[in-house]
Amino acid sequence: MTVQLPEGLVLNKLHTVTSDIDGTLAKTDEAMVKRYAEVNHLTYQKAYDEFLVKTDYEGRGPFIDKYIDDDPDFWLNLPTYPKDIQALINFRSHTFYSVERLYFVTARPDHLRPLTEQWIDKHFGILGYDGILMGTKDHKDTACEYVGSQLHFEDHFKEAKLVAKAGIYVGVIDQPYNVQYRDKNKDYMDKIFWVDSISDLGGPFA
Repeated sequence: MTVQLPEGLVLNKLHTVTSDIDGTLAKTDEAMVKRYAEVNHLTYQKAYDEFLVKTDYEGRGPFIDKYIDDDPDFWLNLPTYPKDIQALINFRSHTFYSVERLYFVTARPDHLRPLTEQWIDKHFGILGYDGILMGTKDHKDTACEYVGSQLHFEDHFKEAKLVAKAGIYVGVIDQPYNVQYRDKNKDYMDKIFWVDSISDLGGPFA
């Protein structure tokens, strides 16, 4: 995807970047659908339609509570979007684009913090990060403001709008569930841009 950055966003002038985890760096929905298919003896496509398309976040809650939340193996072995992780590593380590602070902002509840930390440590290695803000569903804007984020990466457009409304640039991952917003919603487009992957920024991020 060719990325058109918002006017005013200068990548080599950033000191603080934040990123969502699930759907941005981790293939969490895909893993949840597979678990749903296994439990209910469904094909992947049938499970996808039932679990993600026909059921909202709150409706998925009971299944997640029962079959996923307390399963360490699920959280520790989540598959990644490797290009996105590498792009963030490059953001952090590249001399010209070196970002001083990197935070993860996630809707996951705080009891998953130890497993989340282990997963991040596994994939980001010694590069490190500056913190994880947990339980931020519907108020990622406040979390991003709190740490002084200048650029946030997010897979849910509704969350992205809140962050953009707070005056923070947002790279929205162009997931299938964002299709309805891609060209129709123009709110805060001076702060929002779309990417298939963070690596679409090119240069040292590719």
